[in-house]
Amino acid sequence: MVNIIGSVIFCLALVATHFCGAAVEMRVRTTDNQEADKVALGQPLIVELSVTDASGLMPQISIEGLDQAGGRCVGKHITTINNNTELKYVYHVSYDKPGTYQIGPATVANGANVMRSKTVMIEVLDQTKPVVKVDKAHKKKSKDPLDTIFLHLSADKSEVVVGEKITCTLTLLSLHDRVTLKQIGQEGTNNLKMHNSTGPVNTKKEVRGKLYNSHQWQWELYPEAAGEFLIPVYFADVAVSDERHGMVMLLLGAHERKKRIYSNSLKITVESLPDNVPPGTPVGIFKEFRAQLSPRTIKQGMAATLTLELTGDGNFGTIAINALDGIPPALRCYSSSQQTNDTAQKTGNTRKKFEFIVQALQAGACQIPAQRFSYFDIQDRVLKTIETEPLNLLVLPGDPVPTHQTPDDNDQPDTAQETSEINNDVLLLKRLHENQSWRSDVALPWSLFFILLALSCVWPLYLLGAHVCAITLVERRYRGALKLALRKLRRAYEQNNGAALHRLMIQFIAYRVRCEPFMVTESMVEQRLHAQGADRKKIEEWHSFWNKISAFSFGERVAFCADEGLFFEATEWLKQLETII
Repeated sequence: MVNIIGSVIFCLALVATHFCGAAVEMRVRTTDNQEADKVALGQPLIVELSVTDASGLMPQISIEGLDQAGGRCVGKHITTINNNTELKYVYHVSYDKPGTYQIGPATVANGANVMRSKTVMIEVLDQTKPVVKVDKAHKKKSKDPLDTIFLHLSADKSEVVVGEKITCTLTLLSLHDRVTLKQIGQEGTNNLKMHNSTGPVNTKKEVRGKLYNSHQWQWELYPEAAGEFLIPVYFADVAVSDERHGMVMLLLGAHERKKRIYSNSLKITVESLPDNVPPGTPVGIFKEFRAQLSPRTIKQGMAATLTLELTGDGNFGTIAINALDGIPPALRCYSSSQQTNDTAQKTGNTRKKFEFIVQALQAGACQIPAQRFSYFDIQDRVLKTIETEPLNLLVLPGDPVPTHQTPDDNDQPDTAQETSEINNDVLLLKRLHENQSWRSDVALPWSLFFILLALSCVWPLYLLGAHVCAITLVERRYRGALKLALRKLRRAYEQNNGAALHRLMIQFIAYRVRCEPFMVTESMVEQRLHAQGADRKKIEEWHSFWNKISAFSFGERVAFCADEGLFFEATEWLKQLETII
């Protein structure tokens, strides 16, 4: 009994020793890897929480101040070196109101043992341009294409009323042609809905005497409530291909350096409409509202097309006219279609058409009254109404229109005119068939026959040769995978490029397993280790190694340097994996 109690006390003391030796550190930095003390509205920050010497711990983490900054966890990393485990948690935060905010302390708890980090004070300035600390000496010397990529967000208005159109533009500028865009998105969300989005429009743009590749997106916003709104920053994931390697390797996705860049944010002030303006009233400057009817004379039971055309500058994305006012009982109207024709770049105005089908129920002269359109003029700040001209329609006597028509699929033509038209169509089809230029009794030329015969013999030989060449290439890659990987590893070690470890390991496994690089996963190697009878410690070592090399390729890192031990660890894993796979 004494021995059992002593063992329990020893284990508890051992765990407490591990935890007591642990340390917690919190760092807040910008996306440019600079210490953050002053930031702009909406500028994203990265909060890194590190727990060192945390062997055997599964702690509970809490950081004060993350809730009011919209903090969210974007990554967790576990690194083990010489039986020392480091836990790292990465959070993204941003602020939409100016002021001074506190992040921390971070609390790491494991049972009764609690550790706390220091606090960090952040001053949020009342501006949307990001606060960036630039090393001018480094910027002048740098020729890296990734340092010449910029993302800018702009709007044509910063102060509007409810419902007024805001045109936003997102521009990506790159100085080099080897830059490719992987994805684009927005950090955070807002209550402003996007309408009529277009792009990208790819052009050339000169900025400060330099010619940039410009990629531009545009969309419209229509605020639905009064107040101050912040359009969060946008991000773009870009990659630069290494021009020293061939096109085949570039197509496989290798030899690319990646970077995430961020734009500025925008602050929009929205004022409420006057009290005499009903909710949902269109907002803008509208110059013309006219109506057209075609044809003006129809028979009873037939239909005409009525088109309403609205011209101006406003929130066309939310304007809809689904019914006509004052239509007489002798007519029946149906909404057909709505179409927007954007000619703002040429004339400064946009046109939207609303089409209606007008069916005549009774014979006689009918009038479609003037249609009215009311809107709030943002220039004069008053409620205005424009209207169309009334339209006259003459309805000739014809077949009466039943109130409810039931279609019959077996209906036959009733009039002699319709029967005559059908007979004429049948005669035309017969003549076309008799006068066709190609007939089935025309002989096939012998030259064409021999060409088709030769193709039928050569094509299988071509497919067989291509298959043999593909098998030979795969086999050569399988045999030379280790030699190629070690050569690339030596080059990465000389350049101290940790990001290359993940790529060469993916390529080595793909060659040995005879699959495409995108099919390689961490669990694939784990299954092979299980099949070879590897113990749990070996599998944990593999997971730890994979996490470390993945962090260099996908983590939030600016520098890609790795310690010397990681390269030697990669060499050992390459030699072991050659015998396993």
